[in-house]
Amino acid sequence: MNSDWVSVDSVAGKAWSLEQGAGSWVELEPGARVEVPVAFSVPAERWAFWPMAVTWTSDDGRVSPARLATQLIPNGAGLRQERIAEFPVEGASEAALAELVARPRAEDEPELSVQGGWAVQPGVRVERPGEAVRFVIAERAPKTLRRSMVELPWPAGAGFPEDAWLTLEYRAPERPTKEEGMMSVHVRTANGNLYEVWPRQRAGADWRTYLQHERNFTMSFYNPARLPWRLRENRPVALVFEFYPRDLPAVYEVRKIGLVRMGGTEGLRE
Repeated sequence: MNSDWVSVDSVAGKAWSLEQGAGSWVELEPGARVEVPVAFSVPAERWAFWPMAVTWTSDDGRVSPARLATQLIPNGAGLRQERIAEFPVEGASEAALAELVARPRAEDEPELSVQGGWAVQPGVRVERPGEAVRFVIAERAPKTLRRSMVELPWPAGAGFPEDAWLTLEYRAPERPTKEEGMMSVHVRTANGNLYEVWPRQRAGADWRTYLQHERNFTMSFYNPARLPWRLRENRPVALVFEFYPRDLPAVYEVRKIGLVRMGGTEGLRE
């Protein structure tokens, strides 16, 4: 978009109006505002961030150009999903889990042990009812600020591509009270940092979908902050769930964990 689309002369108080047609001008009082509706469309073959810039220039050059740079983010509803990596809910290999359990930990993180193919903190029991994995939290480990943590090694060689989404389904089918359980989803990198998308998730009795793009993840609160800080500059080593139950015992379930790419409009979203 350039001055052929929108041109503003703040000195003379004039503004270009698409609604009035090419070559038409409208006089504005000082401080007045004109809204110009503009529609954009982007290809549906793939979901992506689309850079866009809008520049306003004066006709006589007495005012410096003003430029707005942003990105168009399409609505992903209805786009197909191509699964490019799977996180097996039945758990990871013993070698991958041993490496995960042995890594350096922050001072307030509990020691993990291997159970049911997952790395879990004390007080958490792993069960597998059908296609889901169930975490039964009977007690909280010391120094955990009410949170209960479980980890699953990242698929070998998968990384977290810049055009990928992390997706899964979650729920809290059994709760001592009607209040929904809180949980958060993190990506653990090789340097120990955790990355998440705020706010935390509320888990109810029904299955809910988690779907977040790689760019949405930022460093988690109250966790290690080692250089480099950006997720894309690090290597993912684990998927981490933190549960924040108000009452015990508490039950959480997750299933269909994977990385996907989105694009195309034929058929419904897979």
